[in-house]
Amino acid sequence: MPHFIVEYSANLEHELDLDRLFANVHRQLIAMPQFPTGGIRSRARRIEHYCFADGLGDYAGVHVELKLSATRPQAMREEIGQRIFATLEAHFADLQARRFLALSMEVGLFHPGSFFNSNNLHALFEHP
Repeated sequence: MPHFIVEYSANLEHELDLDRLFANVHRQLIAMPQFPTGGIRSRARRIEHYCFADGLGDYAGVHVELKLSATRPQAMREEIGQRIFATLEAHFADLQARRFLALSMEVGLFHPGSFFNSNNLHALFEHP
């Protein structure tokens, strides 16, 4: 873990460079000793039905959920959230300069006892 989930309005389909965003976020998370490389995951969801503000313009939106373990201290979750949001703002700065874009992010929590996982990727990144 963590999971990085991007939801974006369909009118942004050809304006996002999600591969670059994911690479930047993964590099940043891998550099943090709290996260094993094999547990970092990113994905995106295109949202077909949406409305922003008064609904009259070609407004767009990106919302990110960064899911972390609830066992991480609150201060750590806030610091990581601020760092990742700064990365998002930098990534989308040019897009916000060209069009109206609502950008948001929340840090969600995986709670022990209600999150189940099977992952054999960790073995690929273990150091002898």
